[in-house]
Amino acid sequence: MSYCINSQCQSRENPESTEVCLFCGTSLLVQDRYRLLSLIRPLDGPQGIEVFEVIDTTGGPGVKSGTHQILKSMPLEGDPKKDSKRIEFIRRENRVLRKISHFAIPKVQRDGFFILPASEVAPEIYCLVQQKIEGQTLDHWLETHGPISQDLALDWLEQLCHCLHEVHSQDFFHRDIKPANIMLQEDGSLALIDFGAAREMTATYMAKIGSYSKHQPSDPALEVTGIYTIGYAPPEQIDGKTLPQSDFYALGRTFVHLVTGIHPRQLPVDEQSGELVWRGQASQVDQPFADYIDRLMAIAPGKRPQNTTMLRSTFQQAFYQNQNRSRLDFWKNKRFQIKVGIGLFVLFAGVIGWYQLNRLRRYVQSEVTMAQGLTHLTENRGQEAQDSFRQILKDNPDNTEAHYYLALACTESQDYDCAITHYETAIRLAPQVSYYYYAFGSMYDDLASLNAAQNKSDQAKKQYGLAKKLYRSAHEQLPENPDPLNNLARLALLQGQSKEGVKLLQQALPLAEQPTSKAAVYKNLGWAALQQKDIKTATQYLEKSRTLDPRSAATYCLLNQIKFNSKYEEACISLPSEQIEVRQWRQGIIEGIKQQNR
Repeated sequence: MSYCINSQCQSRENPESTEVCLFCGTSLLVQDRYRLLSLIRPLDGPQGIEVFEVIDTTGGPGVKSGTHQILKSMPLEGDPKKDSKRIEFIRRENRVLRKISHFAIPKVQRDGFFILPASEVAPEIYCLVQQKIEGQTLDHWLETHGPISQDLALDWLEQLCHCLHEVHSQDFFHRDIKPANIMLQEDGSLALIDFGAAREMTATYMAKIGSYSKHQPSDPALEVTGIYTIGYAPPEQIDGKTLPQSDFYALGRTFVHLVTGIHPRQLPVDEQSGELVWRGQASQVDQPFADYIDRLMAIAPGKRPQNTTMLRSTFQQAFYQNQNRSRLDFWKNKRFQIKVGIGLFVLFAGVIGWYQLNRLRRYVQSEVTMAQGLTHLTENRGQEAQDSFRQILKDNPDNTEAHYYLALACTESQDYDCAITHYETAIRLAPQVSYYYYAFGSMYDDLASLNAAQNKSDQAKKQYGLAKKLYRSAHEQLPENPDPLNNLARLALLQGQSKEGVKLLQQALPLAEQPTSKAAVYKNLGWAALQQKDIKTATQYLEKSRTLDPRSAATYCLLNQIKFNSKYEEACISLPSEQIEVRQWRQGIIEGIKQQNR
């Protein structure tokens, strides 16, 4: 059978030998190459995409003729505003799959994205052809086999942690992880599919954990497109503020479904904490594993792993320190058998084998210690975190990540000499990593706020500039990160250089996607306009900032300078902020109150 790609056709099924649709006359050989064999997913959802299995009749670069592939078809609806958002999603999916090269992620060839022009009977259609991953989705597998064992869960979870690490390391996150988007292949390996909701991440996410406040307004653009799946999506994603850590929450919910056999929507929720009550439905799961899953599903994003490095490290910690799993259980694990087999082969090779096995032992111990340190870091146990990272550096002084995380731990303890030493070492060892510079700049920014030292602001400005330059050169095809630009602008405004600040902010504004990022840019634009005595423009920008982020102390301080308002004054003083300018503005308010009371 040949399926007609025209979604407006009233009779789309045609005999296999037919060249054009018998009902509407549309060519059945799409792009003179692809014949649609079956409809996998009908036209539905906010993105309005149909999914087909197709056969590539001619083949092309990297693809043999006769290969079965997946074609996503997105017919335009005639609403320019809505269509432009939908087009961006399919273009972004093409960028993601073109950039990521991983055996567990579908591939898209260079000519896999194309547009079919509108005809008298069919609208303009955007198409994306990608590799067909053979196998069964985990939701269908679960219907037949029921809940999975802990051994299988550990195997699958390890695979997906590695897969997510590849995605996030390329500066994307998936945003729709669930059993239906995970494919189990015949060899037992998993593949992550359907990147239609994927999104770029900025370098900021790699330096600090994104924060979420229930008082922040949601992003209307994301709400309109409704990119989430109920039961798997975390609270911040439903509110339109998706973070990279949102993928970890969805991963945790996915494994709750797999080990209980119950959809997360059908499980009770604790009324006090808001957490899912599921352990009683998974008797085969022990406490360390359940604790790890609950950490992935933490309501606050800051309590989940910060990034995929921590995701994998904390998994290894839970795996290797699980005292309830016997030695026999390790030998039953196929992936462990393969690793041991390789290790024994190398061992029997002689002295070199002994050396390699010893290196493997040190590597495993280093990963466990790293996991411990990261756990201490997220739990604000600064000294214990420092001890863990220093232990790693004893065995391997060139471990770049250990230097970076030790610098973060020292910063949290306000041991700035230690932080500077290890930031500088991490940058020396890996000068191409942009978020090291961004984190270093953030430390100097905080230090300048504490003691108002001009040279610290200059250092922050230098590091932000290096982060911006590296990030741009490493991601020429991606939007620039707005945060270093915004921070550079803020430092310029602190020095009274409003023109330079505005120039940087105009570059940052179109790049800012998260509401809080936009709010910060608008706040600084308002501050620049106020420095230039343009009160009307300053008010407009600051009101936009206040709408997007109603908990920014700096915005209220600036609004209060334009027109006194007791509520603005109170918010300026009471809302949390460590920025040096906010301290100065607060001091001005306090001095004014003192004078009135004399």
